[in-house]
Amino acid sequence: MGGHKIFISYKYHDTNVFQMVDEHLLEQSQKRRIVTPRDYVNVLAEYLDEHSPHYCKAEEDDNDLENKSEEQIWEYLKDKMFDSTMTIVLISPNMKEGNKKDREQWIPWEVQYSLGIETRHNSSGNPVRSFVNAMMAIVLPDKNNSYEYYFETKNCKECSNTCMVNKTDGLFYILKMNTINKIQDESSKCKSGDKIYTGDMNSYIPFYKWCDVNTKGKIETAIEHSYDIQSQIEKYEICHEIDEK
Repeated sequence: MGGHKIFISYKYHDTNVFQMVDEHLLEQSQKRRIVTPRDYVNVLAEYLDEHSPHYCKAEEDDNDLENKSEEQIWEYLKDKMFDSTMTIVLISPNMKEGNKKDREQWIPWEVQYSLGIETRHNSSGNPVRSFVNAMMAIVLPDKNNSYEYYFETKNCKECSNTCMVNKTDGLFYILKMNTINKIQDESSKCKSGDKIYTGDMNSYIPFYKWCDVNTKGKIETAIEHSYDIQSQIEKYEICHEIDEK
């Protein structure tokens, strides 16, 4: 597979993530500092630069959307995301600011743009069309190095199975609606009546733990899997709405 431009969406100022120690990062900063999702972006970018043909792009902008019209937001996103073919969303504990509506925060807009089809003109005046990006979400560990704020292990007493529960209620609406959104999902019911999803293609946006994709080869496998899902996009009910109607 050839190289792709990968855009990474994340909450820049979330300090409630595991304070990983990376000597290279510490040398760059000349002192110990508070780790944010941007540091995890740096690790991903360094890996992709060294071990894959892909190019990683992530903006450091985390400016306020106040006083920006939807047209201004859209033009801004076109400039920085138009030529990307994949978007990775980093999930962190304080990613979502509860005192703000979804449309007042950047990540939902970046996801909406990633899931849309846009046309703009190149320097020669010819129309160039973008397509729906492949998508992936990576859940970062919290400050206690735990993923329980999103992934919860559940032991079923009825069938003695152990399942992983995704706590999607804490997500932005557009992220939540694009998980478990395959039109014909792979699922069954256990003795307790709960619906159990099997397989790894039930969501257009698959979710991974950071620890499962941050080693050599694993992120590449996850990227390829997301492009496989993208190639079957007609099997998914894609939500483009930022807010619930």
